[in-house]
Amino acid sequence: MAELIRTAGDAYAPDAAADRQDRFRTWDISTESGEALTTTLIALAIHAQLQDQRAATPTATAPGSLGEVPLHALAENLNSRPRHELFSGLPQSLTGEDLSRIQALRLMTYSIRPAAALSLERLSQAARTVILEAAESAGSGPEATLGRF
Repeated sequence: MAELIRTAGDAYAPDAAADRQDRFRTWDISTESGEALTTTLIALAIHAQLQDQRAATPTATAPGSLGEVPLHALAENLNSRPRHELFSGLPQSLTGEDLSRIQALRLMTYSIRPAAALSLERLSQAARTVILEAAESAGSGPEATLGRF
C-alpha cells in the first residue's frame, strides 16, 4: 500500500519526485535508500493509524479498515506523532529488507547524533509530501482515503 501511495504521488507530481530525489542527493542519502526509507515511513504511519483505530474501538472484532484511513490524517499523523510510536505493535515476523529498513529508522529515532535526527526529519517530511501528493492525485480533496488505491 505504501508503495502504491508513493507511485500515485509521483505520477501526479513527477517534478516533485525529481525534486525529492535531488534533495536526497543533497542530503547525502542515496536515491534508492531515500525512496525505500520514505516508503517504509509511509507504511509505519499506516500501521500506526490502524493501531489508533483499533484502540478507539476496542470491542471491534475486525482490525481497522485500511480503506477508511484518510490520507490527510495520515500525513498529519506522520508529522505530529512522536517517532518512536511508529514502531509500536509491529509484528515480530518481519524479515529481510523490511526489517532492515525499520531497524535503520529505529536507529535514527534513538540516536543521540543530531545528524541522524535531521535525516529522519527530512525523510519524514518527504514521506508526508508524498502522501499529500497522493491525496491530490486521488481527486477527492481532504476526504481522500487509502481506499482510493
